[in-house]
Amino acid sequence: MPDSSSTDFATFGAMALDLYQEIFEGAQGLDHRTNDDHAGSLLGDLLADLMHYADARGISFDTALEMARSDHAAERSQPGQHLIGSPVQLIGLDAAEREFADLPIRGQVTGILTPPDGPTTCYVRFPLEMNGHAFTEDKLRPAPPFPPTITSAGVVESPLAAEAALVETIARIESADNPGSAPRFEDIRDHQALLATLSSWVGMDEQRTSELIEPKVFDRIRQLETGPGLGSSPALDVGRHQTVDELSTRRSAPAQLAAENFPLHDEGAQPGSSAEVDRHSSPPFTTNRPTTPPGPVR
Repeated sequence: MPDSSSTDFATFGAMALDLYQEIFEGAQGLDHRTNDDHAGSLLGDLLADLMHYADARGISFDTALEMARSDHAAERSQPGQHLIGSPVQLIGLDAAEREFADLPIRGQVTGILTPPDGPTTCYVRFPLEMNGHAFTEDKLRPAPPFPPTITSAGVVESPLAAEAALVETIARIESADNPGSAPRFEDIRDHQALLATLSSWVGMDEQRTSELIEPKVFDRIRQLETGPGLGSSPALDVGRHQTVDELSTRRSAPAQLAAENFPLHDEGAQPGSSAEVDRHSSPPFTTNRPTTPPGPVR
């Protein structure tokens, strides 16, 4: 229903509760439209019954709920509401191409370019990849929020922060895999938690996530072995005892996110355009996408 608003969708939901309420109204006198307690109770009962329905039909309720959350976020959004640091999901042909190549379609906005005329461009970094990509706003919709993940150093609350913490954790585990040494229990536990959460959020199995993150882990191990040099990455140049909060800040603060993988010279920018970005000396931005045929849209 492309012309429907959030108010329209809320009305549809109320109509569904009207029908569900009729089952109990005679005995309990419920009125979800005027009583918030009744509305909350009916909504919970309806969801529970839908869970039973999913069980009986062999349908994954969790998958349906994830789709509902994504649709809800997209239906609430308006053009121009993607912010630096916000989670987004690629849609359409671009998403199909990436899914065919078994690449993530969810990421974080790291920069925004608003020209005086023409569509707004969002620069997006997908977890597990080295470079960012540019998309017009119509090719993106809000993604479900990243689930906060508890680690031994703190709580990770964004996908790029989780990626950075996972790289650091795996690098420490691999570096400790030497005669006479062993990985810390905390690192093993953090690795399991971060890998599970990040894989679930990007929609990939843990093996594929581990494969895609290998180049970043290799670079980090090399930095740990040789020490920071001219080629070290500021985003991952952190010490063993740096907290996740500090790591998350460096990876996810708007100014830092905007600086990562953003082009130093945007040939498409026009005089008077607005680019929400901190142009530091970071690796050049690329827009290469898989050239394989598109697969089924998620």
